[in-house]
Amino acid sequence: MKFRKGQVIVYLVMVMVAITVLAVLNVDLFLSVRNKFRVQNSSDAAALQFARGQGELLNKIGEANLEIIETIIELVKAQKELEEAQAELDSAQATDNESKIAEANTKVAMAQMRVDEINKRLVEINLNQRRLALLGPLDGLPSASSIAARNGIEADDIYGKIMRIQALVVRILYDSGSKDAYDPYPQSYEGAWKEYADKIESVASSGLCVGVDNAEFYDLTSGNHLLYNIGFYQAILSKDWCWFYFSCYDFLKSYGSYKDFPPLERSEAVGKCENCEYGNLHVKFEENCLGNMMEPESIKEFLRDRSIDYPLDDDLFEKMLSIYVEWACYDKNYWRKWEEMYLLPVDGTPKEEFDYFGTTIVIRTSKLGTVSNAAAKTFARLDLETANMILPDFTDVRLIPVGAANATGSALNVLTNASDLEWLEHVRLHLLNFSSLGPDSLAQSDKCKYCKALRTWDTQYFRTTAITWLKFNHNKCKPPGQNNPGVGSSQSGGTPYGH
Repeated sequence: MKFRKGQVIVYLVMVMVAITVLAVLNVDLFLSVRNKFRVQNSSDAAALQFARGQGELLNKIGEANLEIIETIIELVKAQKELEEAQAELDSAQATDNESKIAEANTKVAMAQMRVDEINKRLVEINLNQRRLALLGPLDGLPSASSIAARNGIEADDIYGKIMRIQALVVRILYDSGSKDAYDPYPQSYEGAWKEYADKIESVASSGLCVGVDNAEFYDLTSGNHLLYNIGFYQAILSKDWCWFYFSCYDFLKSYGSYKDFPPLERSEAVGKCENCEYGNLHVKFEENCLGNMMEPESIKEFLRDRSIDYPLDDDLFEKMLSIYVEWACYDKNYWRKWEEMYLLPVDGTPKEEFDYFGTTIVIRTSKLGTVSNAAAKTFARLDLETANMILPDFTDVRLIPVGAANATGSALNVLTNASDLEWLEHVRLHLLNFSSLGPDSLAQSDKCKYCKALRTWDTQYFRTTAITWLKFNHNKCKPPGQNNPGVGSSQSGGTPYGH
């Protein structure tokens, strides 16, 4: 074979081009992988930071409960002094001695002032606890954002926009109810909704790098409602038939039209609005006496362990146990074992010290089109059988499965993907039309993928296909916790089911 001049140069150029293309592809792949890990690390770190703040808030609320106990002890002593002063006054009045009567009146007035001052302090402690529960978790967002920013995540105004919308909902919907005879959104304390909306707007304007993905909005009663379960839409769009088998198989087989969905009732199940919708602590305020809160025989030991001096006089001790005040308690609808809430999406059994739901957080971060979320929660060694009042015992934070924190499919009022503006618009706007007018009321364009999913669900062909496949293949489906995404999984990164 005869070679001509210049042939080697041609081949060399071709090789150089190929090498350059491979190098560029490798660089792109490296940058993509690095970005994915950076976004994931940022969401992990931000979630842990937020959960740490939740633990600190619970500790502050718990410390306030201990302060209430100390204040009650002061109160019973002051009441005894008042009784003694009153007895001295009665004795002086019996003698008609004006100087003794005047002196006794002064003692009674001073003792009464002391009692009133202590009762006022109890009210102030309770108010501070309520403020911590309602407003405190919002401080976790700027804190989590600063952690995400250190990991290279830039501020995204979409998170601020979502929160500004919620502030508007609070002002227009929540705060207006207080003027009616029946208030569907009772505020935790006087002026609470205004303070809450102001705080949300303040946080929204701080330049957030993160969003809360498991918000519990009071105007959106999710619970078990299928239309508020984002996993339902994801299963339709991805044709995940196994999801329907474990989550709504009977409904799939019996569905006839949109009227078969339960009504989207919003206000009846709201109850007391005492907690923040972002990073809900699930604190419940209830009036009770210490004697009912704890076993009487264990109270003295408890007070000694907490270095609280209690009255040695039996009568005073009994009075201390019988005084009714307001306490910040664990809401037992949420502070329960995982298995009592729903199937925890991990294999095995959690350790006893971690085996309760309580309060959780799911944080979302994004960069260059990569979206990730991570979940974390704060822990304390709790005996759920006896735990009632909140105590300052929270010392640990851990990452947990995102699916566990979202808890879709349970009785919780959690809206997953609450940092997704398209999802929020669908939930707040489109579902009202669908519930009353059916699929024809939904936008026909593909701009809203959730509307598209509902239109797909409403077709007989889709449901028949799902039922037929499951009839012959349901044995191939694995329940949540067995390497199956299951309910409410994240399709965008993060750690949905184990970390």
